[in-house]
Amino acid sequence: MNSAQLYLDDSLVFMSLKSFGDFTISTAVLQRLPAESTGCISLLIGSHLGELCRELNPNCEVRILEFGECGVPAIFDIRSKGYLAGLRSAFRIKKSLDREISLHRATLVFDRITWRERFVV
Repeated sequence: MNSAQLYLDDSLVFMSLKSFGDFTISTAVLQRLPAESTGCISLLIGSHLGELCRELNPNCEVRILEFGECGVPAIFDIRSKGYLAGLRSAFRIKKSLDREISLHRATLVFDRITWRERFVV
């Protein structure tokens, strides 16, 4: 896992905006942590993962990032949705992340950091 700058006294926010598999893996890893260590850990997910989240019932705080898209964001599905939709999607996600006050001092954790994640953060 890659993360943005780490502050030792801050929380970890695992971001899952892409697909069901990534979210399932993140949830499985978090379920294996001792309950006392999940207090400073939360998940930030896309709204398309809400139903799966209810089924998996992770043992940490879960927040849904609203960015105006249903399903996998176009920035992560450029082949089928096109470059223009992907660009719009990237700006919407970036704007939504900027509005999340609680993320300003959190360490964001991604499954891997590509140009997409670097842009939105």
